[in-house]
Amino acid sequence: PEQLFHRLHLSVSSEAVAGTRPRGKFLEEDIQIEHDFLL
Repeated sequence: PEQLFHRLHLSVSSEAVAGTRPRGKFLEEDIQIEHDFLL
């Protein structure tokens, strides 16, 4: 698996999550896509 966070002493950096999805046509669709990513 890819490493999404890197820590060096007190510094933390992150990288984008692999994979993309198209934007929804409406705000409600964007919210549903966001929810799906976080599951």
